[in-house]
Order: sequence, then structure tokens, then C-alpha cells
Amino acid sequence: MRVLLLLFLFTGLVFPLNYDEAIEKLTDSFNNKLETFRADVTQEVKMADMAEPQVLTGKITIKKPDKIMLEYTAPVKQDIISDGKTLWVYFKEQNQVIVQDVSGGENKDNIIFQLPKYLKFLKEKYVGSLKEEEKYEEKEAVLLEFVPKTEWEDFTRIKLWVDKENWLPFSTTVYVGESNCITVRFSNIKTNETAEDSVFDFKVPEGVEKITSLLQ
Repeated sequence: MRVLLLLFLFTGLVFPLNYDEAIEKLTDSFNNKLETFRADVTQEVKMADMAEPQVLTGKITIKKPDKIMLEYTAPVKQDIISDGKTLWVYFKEQNQVIVQDVSGGENKDNIIFQLPKYLKFLKEKYVGSLKEEEKYEEKEAVLLEFVPKTEWEDFTRIKLWVDKENWLPFSTTVYVGESNCITVRFSNIKTNETAEDSVFDFKVPEGVEKITSLLQ
């Protein structure tokens, strides 16, 4: 009877998640369950020399392994598009497009949006830990934090909030020092909807000034 009672008590316990388990679930979701990812995007940029944060809003479509269509609609119209080989940054109001070859590896400037490359980047370059399990904006979530393995990384700290229901990120913050940070939040997330490859093949409109990225 005592053994049965102990078994009953243990089956009712909920053991806290650890970092390795969280990363395993996140990796499985990214690699095995995610083909496309669509969401509304809010990006908030805070800099020490800025009086107010800069907030951009728009929509994003991601298709594995490395295709991105990010359309900012406010406060300015700007498109960031990649077919995995070329990255285009199109400034509609300025009638300019920046073109960058990204076939040699990940583009760190937009690594936050490169699911699932973002997770691979974090696992390779940073040491992670699980900080919290709690509700975040009414979602059951976990907070993962990352610090760089070396002092040469661009980001000094990274926070990643993950929805525990579908194991997808919905908020991430990257820090450059302690005063400068960028936060990206995803909402109205939809996964595995059809996205044609042509969506990610940008055709430079006639008359648009083409600038080759100086980062190449």
C-alpha cells in the first residue's frame, strides 16, 4: 500500500524543465515540424543616444532553410528579401535597393529572422541557460538566456521567449553592451502555410538605384 501511495504521488508531480530539454524541444520544432512561418512583426530599437525607442512594424514570411520576406510598413516602407543566395534591402520611398551576396553563410545583420539558422547560431556561438517558466502575455512560456562563448561576438547577451505550446519563439532581445538592444516580437503566428519560392525572388524595379553592399 505504501509503495502504491508513493507511485501515485510521483505521477502527480510536474518536474521543472531544464535547459537541455527546452533546447531539444525547440530544435525538434524548428527542424522537424516547421516548414514555413508567417507572423506580424514589431521591432523595437533602443540606443543610449536615442531619446525614444524606434519602433517598426510589418509582416514576415520565412521558408526553410533560408528564405525570408520581411515587409516593414511603418513608420517607413522597407522590404528585406532573401532567396538564400542574395539579400535585397529595398527602400521604397528612397527608390534604392541594397544587394548583398549571402551564399557564403548566415547574414548576421538579420540573424534574428533566419529561423532555424538563428537557433543553430545560438547553440554554436553562445552558452545558454533556462531562466524562467511563466506566463508571458498570457502564453505559457520559457525564457532562455545566452551569453557569448568568446568576447568577439557582436551580441553581449540574448533573451529568447518561447511558447511552450508549439515551441516557437515569439520574442527575442539582443543586447550590444547594456544600453543598446533590439527586441523583435512575433504575433498572429501561422505555420506551414504554402509559400511559393517566387515570393523570395526579388526583381529590382526599373529605375531603382542599385547599391552593392559594402559588407561583402
